[in-house]
Amino acid sequence: MTAADGRRFVLRRLGSVESNASLAFKLDLRRFLRRQGWPVALPRAAPGWHGTDATRPGATPAHRRAADAEGSEYAGTVVRLDAARLLLLPAPAGRPPRGQRARRLERLGAVLAHLHQSMAAWDGAIRRAGVPRLMELDILAVRAGFTAFRPIVDALARQRPEAARRFQEERTASLRDLARGGYYALPLVPVHGSLRTAVTYYRAGHLTGLGGLETAHVDTRLAEIARTAVLECAAPDGTVQPADWTALLHGVTTVAPLTPAERPLLLPVLRAALLFAVAARLAAWQRGRADALDAGLALMRGLTSLADRDAHAALAAIPGRTP
Repeated sequence: MTAADGRRFVLRRLGSVESNASLAFKLDLRRFLRRQGWPVALPRAAPGWHGTDATRPGATPAHRRAADAEGSEYAGTVVRLDAARLLLLPAPAGRPPRGQRARRLERLGAVLAHLHQSMAAWDGAIRRAGVPRLMELDILAVRAGFTAFRPIVDALARQRPEAARRFQEERTASLRDLARGGYYALPLVPVHGSLRTAVTYYRAGHLTGLGGLETAHVDTRLAEIARTAVLECAAPDGTVQPADWTALLHGVTTVAPLTPAERPLLLPVLRAALLFAVAARLAAWQRGRADALDAGLALMRGLTSLADRDAHAALAAIPGRTP
């Protein structure tokens, strides 16, 4: 969209359960990263502008106005459109990277690792309410408008009983493997939440924009790596190529190798991230997206690929670290 003075902006939708503390977390983190030298857009007070809202095709600008962000210091940086709240940001410079896939994945992994190193120095890392950690499906369900995740599974059981049974079995096994591997003892750190190639912008080989921070929250570093791996390396049918996982993880570990505590948890956390992605699609299905059910079930079939010998062999080549 374009402002009256010619400046270009984008609108990013805020979560329906976004609290004042959550919004402050998100915006404070943006300011911190900007001070660290990251090309992160800072929210702007809504100017007089015109154009079409990308989140609402065909919407007119007549009903857009600046909101006061509930009286916070960020007054004027939130735009209201009907019942939605959106963050107004300058459009990023550059474009997402192109070229050879393995190289793009390695570069994304390196960006992720460097971002973690920067965020680790932030002293404002409080828990973002309403954004689920990797295993918190009830919070995921609340964000989708439900009271808990169980009713979603019950609805699945009525239509696809075998799929519901398998989801529950995979979920139980995942929680068990995470607990046995010591996942809950890993340190919590600020994480981006949805880092992928599409939200990194480059010009002449240099990173010129980093988007997607609307999902920033606190989780483990390994969960962040796994989420990015699912976003970038899982095909629509749920299959994954060991070469893709390896390229992404090579980029991460070249900058910050896995610790002895993280290494044995890599595959269990990747499986948990795939299950989370399945759960998100099931929640979307229950909200009325009919195609999301088949997409979720296809993604669930990809869990078998993480048990393949080739996947284990490829991931075994990732370097670790001795304290």
